[in-house]
Amino acid sequence: MIGSGANINNLSQDVLKGLEVPLPSMEEQRRIVVDVDAEIAEIRSVGALIPRFEARIQGVLDHLLGNDQSG
Repeated sequence: MIGSGANINNLSQDVLKGLEVPLPSMEEQRRIVVDVDAEIAEIRSVGALIPRFEARIQGVLDHLLGNDQSG
């Protein structure tokens, strides 16, 4: 690691180098990636609906406020 350090007393690169960080197995990491990818796809799908619902809400507001141009 290259850097100028941090302002944390008693925490040095030597201390950090000695830390063992537990990691899940590769199989578990792959499963996590699949789950996260599925969640991201769902979020994007839901996000794509936002403009449609905004337009519907605006249509209802226009109708209620007498700004309805549809006749």
